[in-house]
Amino acid sequence: MEKNLTSGSVLKNIAGFSLPYLLSYFLQTLYGMADLFIIGQFSGTADITAVSIGSQVMHMLTVMIVGLAMGATIAIGRAVGGREQERAALAVGNSVTLFMGVSVVLTVISLGSRGALAYALCPDWLLGVSGIWWAVPIGWFLADAVGLAYYWRKRKGLFVRTAG
Repeated sequence: MEKNLTSGSVLKNIAGFSLPYLLSYFLQTLYGMADLFIIGQFSGTADITAVSIGSQVMHMLTVMIVGLAMGATIAIGRAVGGREQERAALAVGNSVTLFMGVSVVLTVISLGSRGALAYALCPDWLLGVSGIWWAVPIGWFLADAVGLAYYWRKRKGLFVRTAG
């Protein structure tokens, strides 16, 4: 679906464009609040502090990745708007490469620090080590696999040349 943002009401276009981002940030905040509520019912101050800090770190990472995605969207949008299919395809490929690189860097950082996180976050060191040992690589792998599958599935339909 292609939508022309250069015509019509500016306020309506901005609201329609920004609403999904506002909703995602609101849901991220609700997720953090739900975590804090549940932990607050069953744990002490140290646990609440850990969940609060973890929620803020996740929010910061989310904002940074969404900012990168917006920049990639602008590059792709300019190329598509200028009807430059090769430049648009290059921008899509560069965006996928960028996000795969970011994913690899975050994976290396998280794999490198998971032992320290396990000892710091879990009073029962064995449960903490095994939980973080398996959760981090599985989570990153699944996120990468879903992203690549979506990209490969949509890749053929992104830039279809039409006669005219």
